[in-house]
Amino acid sequence: MAAQQPKIPTLRQNFSWTFVGNVVYAACQWGMLVMLAKLGSPEILGQFTLGFALTAPVIMFTNLQLRTIQATDAKQQYYFGDYLGLRLLATGLALLIIIGITFISWVSF
Repeated sequence: MAAQQPKIPTLRQNFSWTFVGNVVYAACQWGMLVMLAKLGSPEILGQFTLGFALTAPVIMFTNLQLRTIQATDAKQQYYFGDYLGLRLLATGLALLIIIGITFISWVSF
């Protein structure tokens, strides 16, 4: 009995999953802002917005669009572990950068 070849997703399927993931992420971000605006004080909303404005660019830069790259790797040139390892290293770097930003802003006040 021959081993079955795994079915390789098409580019259309990969794009669809990536698109759905981005929509869900954006909806969750919007939902957090709405809940803070409805349930929290203006001060809490302002603190969240400032924190998000300072950290979002760092996170977006260090994510390296790996979700999109991995989803569109039609030739499957890299293993999932390669993407996961790079994501973990980049997220660790982002955490260090955010801690540095926090420390600098805390010292300046």
